[in-house]
Amino acid sequence: MKKIKVEWLAAALVVLVMGVVLIFLLISTFNPNSHEADITLPDSSDFSDSANAQQRPMEPGDHAQRVNVTRSNVQNVIKTLDRPESYYIRVENVVSYREESRVTSTEQWILPDKCVTKTLDSLTGRALCSITAKDRVTIWYEGDDRVLSGGAESFEDADRLAGIPTYEDILNLNPEIITVADYREWNEYSCIYVESYDESMSYTTRYYVSVSLGLLIHAETYTQGELVYSMSLLEYSEDVSGSESVIPPA
Repeated sequence: MKKIKVEWLAAALVVLVMGVVLIFLLISTFNPNSHEADITLPDSSDFSDSANAQQRPMEPGDHAQRVNVTRSNVQNVIKTLDRPESYYIRVENVVSYREESRVTSTEQWILPDKCVTKTLDSLTGRALCSITAKDRVTIWYEGDDRVLSGGAESFEDADRLAGIPTYEDILNLNPEIITVADYREWNEYSCIYVESYDESMSYTTRYYVSVSLGLLIHAETYTQGELVYSMSLLEYSEDVSGSESVIPPA
């Protein structure tokens, strides 16, 4: 009986993980033209009355005026944030189901010519690796000789392949489902905070985008007031040398 219960729980959590990832995909594709949308940069009407071309979200010690973030301009403000060309992040994803949870730890190296990802699943103990370079994707499990490789068009983008949400998910939201937009702190990061509610799925999602990094560093998804998914940035670095250790089987 114990073995059957464990197998049932594993299967249930796998289904839930797939469901949460699917939710992010559905949200980001709510507008069928979202991936091709031409997002207009904010004009003076989107900012405060004293706005000028030098305005941007402000970090402590920054003397620029702070942009007044609203539900109508938050997607454009996030789009204009500065982002590093190359960086390393380590994030934790937690999928919750009643009193059980499943944790995955994802390492990702972003370089100008490729994206390298390694995701360790706490339930299976296996690490799924992938390299997305130009128009080709290579996927394999660490310690396994089998390799899946194909054109990049056969897969979602590298972040979705890694199972982690990004700031692009906010850009692709239908503006009508954005309910809150302001500034908030998360783990000592000054962030642009966005909250959305998908009535058709009864899901509330909260996003925290770092002003200094321009990256999504925390996200939470709730249904009926219960937390079912969270993503948190655990580590950030501009050292991307670790990507050289993620090599597909020969």
